[in-house]
Amino acid sequence: MELTIVETLSSHGLEAIPVPEVSTTPMLRLRDECGNPILHLHIDHTADRPDVLFHSRLRQDSELVRAYGQMKKEAQEKSGGDIMVYNQLKSEFFNNLSF
Repeated sequence: MELTIVETLSSHGLEAIPVPEVSTTPMLRLRDECGNPILHLHIDHTADRPDVLFHSRLRQDSELVRAYGQMKKEAQEKSGGDIMVYNQLKSEFFNNLSF
């Protein structure tokens, strides 16, 4: 079923994001006419995944929000536009959290 959904959404302009080291969940991205990402979509069946739990924690923990925002700024600078490096830096931050 997930493959059918991914194929259907891909036919409407969403591109697959191949980052199996970050998530085994199918992920898609939609870009605007300038190539800027405007939508990032995860397709899954459960709400108890670590990434979903993380986003729930973000809504409750202002210090985590600050640290995550700072890490993303630093990761963007360090990655030099390389999405794989950026994702690896984000993964390191995420993997150091406990749920």
